[in-house]
Amino acid sequence: MSRWTAAAGALVVSLDSMMNIAFPAIATAFAAPAERVRWIIICYVLTYAITSFAGGAAADRLGHVAVFRTGVALSVVAFVMGGAAAGFGGLLVARVVQGFAGGLVYGTAPALSTARAATALRGRRLGFLNGAIALGGALGPLAAGLLVEAFGWRSVFHVRVPLALGVLVGTAAALRPEPAASGRRSVTIADVTRGPVLRASALSFVARGAIFAIWLLVPFYLVDARGLSPSVGGMLFMLTPLGTALAAPLSGRLADRVGAGAPAAAGLLVEALGLALLASADGVTPLAVIAVALFTA
Repeated sequence: MSRWTAAAGALVVSLDSMMNIAFPAIATAFAAPAERVRWIIICYVLTYAITSFAGGAAADRLGHVAVFRTGVALSVVAFVMGGAAAGFGGLLVARVVQGFAGGLVYGTAPALSTARAATALRGRRLGFLNGAIALGGALGPLAAGLLVEAFGWRSVFHVRVPLALGVLVGTAAALRPEPAASGRRSVTIADVTRGPVLRASALSFVARGAIFAIWLLVPFYLVDARGLSPSVGGMLFMLTPLGTALAAPLSGRLADRVGAGAPAAAGLLVEALGLALLASADGVTPLAVIAVALFTA
C-alpha cells in the first residue's frame, strides 16, 4: 500500500508541470519579461534540489513517513500561497515553500515505494513511482491549458489544494509512522561523490539541465510565437512527460534485467535527438515535427 501512497504524493508534486503553460499568462499579469519569469522555475528547482538531499537525511532520523507527510502538508500551504499571491515577489516565496515541500516528498517517496520489496522487484517499484511522476507531469500541461483559459493562472495552484489534502488524509490510513532509528546511518557528502553514485548524479544533472530550456522556453514558443491557445499548447507540451511516463516502467524492468547503464544511455541519446529537433525549430516548423521533438525529449 505504501507504494501507492508514495506514488500519489509524488504525482501531486509532479503536477507542477502545470506552471509551464501558465508562464505566458503570469508574465502578462505581472508585466514580467521572460528573464524574470525564469525565477519561478529557479526558486522551485534550487530549493527542491537542496531539500531532496537534506530530506533524505532527515528521514533517516525521523522516519520516512513523518517527513513525507510534512512535505505533503507544506505543499498544501504553498498552493494556497501561490494562488493568493498579490505580487511577483509573493509568488516566488510560494515557489520556495513549494520546492521545500516537493523535496521532502521526492526525497522519501523512493524509500516508501521499495519498503519491504524484494531486491529483484525494486527496479519495478521505482519504475512504477517514476511512471506516476511522469503521469502527473503529462496531465499537468493539458489541465493547465484548460484551467488558464477558463479561470486564469491562479487556478493551477487552487486545483492542487484538494488533491494534496486528499493525499494527506490518505497517508493517515495507509502509512504507519516509523520509529526513529538512531542506529541508522545517514547519507553523507562522501557517499554521493563516490564512483557510480557520482556518475549517475552527473548524468541526471545533464539530462535535467537540458530539459530546463524546454520547461521555460517552449510554452512561450507555442503560445506567443506560434499563436496557439493555452489548451492546444498544453496538449503539445504534455508529450514530453507523457513520453517519460511510458518509458519509466519499461526502463525499470530493463534495469532489473540488464542493469541501469544501457537504458540510461539509450534515454540520453533519444533526448539529444529531440532537443536537436527543437533547437532547429522556427515559426513555420510543422507542428508534427514539434510534437515528435517534445515526445522524444
